[in-house]
Amino acid sequence: MPVRATSKAALRSIRESGKQSTKKGQMYLFIVHNPGCSRNDIERHGFRQSSVAGRVNELISEGFVIEDGCKRDPITRESVNCLYPAPEKGMAA
Repeated sequence: MPVRATSKAALRSIRESGKQSTKKGQMYLFIVHNPGCSRNDIERHGFRQSSVAGRVNELISEGFVIEDGCKRDPITRESVNCLYPAPEKGMAA
């Protein structure tokens, strides 16, 4: 699945603002590059569980990420929500 132009603009904005080095910025980049990932996937990428839920919830409430659909986690066998970059909003500085 190709990265949308809005996602590319968001990536540029993150890099230029220095937010790429923040946990929230890094999580957003992970979601952009792994659309349909879950919070568990983000944790397995090296983030602490305690930081994932809060940062992802912030990204959702700020309109940068949406939850759409569910999938079965291959490790826990639990149903998890899928995360996607919001189609019309990029992360501003």
